[in-house]
Amino acid sequence: MNSTLEKKIVVDESLDNHFLRTIANTPEGERILSCLQCGTCSATCPLSGILEYTPRHLFALIRAGQKSTVLSSNTIWICSSCYQCIVDCPAQIKITDIMYRLKRMSMDTRLATRKVDIRRFYHLFEKSVVKYGRSHELGLITRYLLLRHPLQMLKQLPLGIKMILNGYLKIFPHKIRDLTSFRRMAHSALKSKEETP
Repeated sequence: MNSTLEKKIVVDESLDNHFLRTIANTPEGERILSCLQCGTCSATCPLSGILEYTPRHLFALIRAGQKSTVLSSNTIWICSSCYQCIVDCPAQIKITDIMYRLKRMSMDTRLATRKVDIRRFYHLFEKSVVKYGRSHELGLITRYLLLRHPLQMLKQLPLGIKMILNGYLKIFPHKIRDLTSFRRMAHSALKSKEETP
């Protein structure tokens, strides 16, 4: 860990004063205004050690109007949605729900593509779920790696074959019952997502 403190001068023009309000206006989002900055979320997060910003630090950045810093960080994508932070938060902030909102904002503003190749993965995941009613892991991973990281796919091939042979990855997708109704609902949800500012 770097022992020297790095100071960063923030220009007022780079701050987004509406960012905190946008987060607070989402369902259950207003609780972010009650954040005590106690660090309980960061202490209980099993992934804190690999996050660019811990949840406590991320919330401080949101309150400071550091929109592009927050939306381009890896924290929101590495969050495993274990909900431990929500269980322990003394202010009862729905931290995981806020992380989902930040992911959507990151994709909508295209800031996600700066550090992580996540936008394409999420679109492929979305297509898979709409097509089958659930994710087809083998098809999703194959499409993603083939399109974006073909060399990585070759490296992962032995592991993939082993997982298929042991029944962890299914070769053929399993479709849900009443797929037509599900697709209608999914298309409606996706349409309303596009219409949401």
